[in-house]
Amino acid sequence: MPQVVAFCGRSGSGKTTVLTGLLTELSGRGWRVGVIKHASHHGFELDEEGKDSMKLREAGGNPAVVVSAQRVFVVEETPEEMDLLEVASRFLGRVDIVLAEGFKKSPVPKVEVLGQGGEPPLMKPEDRVIAVVGDAREGTIAPRFGPDETVKIADFIEARFLKNERRPGIVVRLDGRKLGMKGFVREFVKNGILGMLKSLRGFGDPDRITITIYPKRDER
Repeated sequence: MPQVVAFCGRSGSGKTTVLTGLLTELSGRGWRVGVIKHASHHGFELDEEGKDSMKLREAGGNPAVVVSAQRVFVVEETPEEMDLLEVASRFLGRVDIVLAEGFKKSPVPKVEVLGQGGEPPLMKPEDRVIAVVGDAREGTIAPRFGPDETVKIADFIEARFLKNERRPGIVVRLDGRKLGMKGFVREFVKNGILGMLKSLRGFGDPDRITITIYPKRDER
């Protein structure tokens, strides 16, 4: 099961903003990142009334799965709230790391997000708080980051939880959508691009290379 890290804080503290930036940064580095959000209200609904998928669920399909060319949607009715680690194990077993929003009572490492209003911390020292985003409590020993220090937070998560994981050598995105490639194809593309770039003056010894291609734009 992948490592799970929960981002906890009071409502309006900016948890979603911090997580959104961190997801973009880590996935951009090539990591497979899963995300789980806790919904405080009972019976939340993502499906649409009158849709065939809703009719099939109401007819007794449980779990109900909708599959398209690029997306899988799973809805399962449960008698009680599932544990965070159970959700991660059942649905996100193929990712490198899982970031969760909420779940302050779950026994996983936590990053506490503090808002701008100077409200008291939500978490206690015994709650496995490994870092704080925002103004840290007096006397805290956990590392502190500003809400806009996304790269530093990603570096911290990467060093603490992903140092033994193997990062893919190349990630290709098409209009933001990650393109799946098998190992041979991935290595072929990576080595081909590196072979051409290394022949250019000034290539040096970079850790990360960013290339943007506009396939429909005429080169002037």
